[in-house]
Amino acid sequence: ILVAKQLVLVAMSTFLCWFPIGIMGLLSLGEHAISNDVYAWTTVVILPLNSAANPVLYTIPAILDKWDKFKHGDNKLQSSTK
Repeated sequence: ILVAKQLVLVAMSTFLCWFPIGIMGLLSLGEHAISNDVYAWTTVVILPLNSAANPVLYTIPAILDKWDKFKHGDNKLQSSTK
């Protein structure tokens, strides 16, 4: 279930970051004038956010899962050196 949640988060993040680019591309096919500045700013600002969010989206669910296991007394997370 943890992997499925991670994949959904990553897929949603990717979709939300690329959606404006796709919409602008479709609008330009319909002969709507979209400024090159709008393309540039969208590409420079939004797409790096996707790349920056991916490590967080992969890491946070794993940390929360380990914290939940620790909170409920899962012995696998405790050190076995005695």
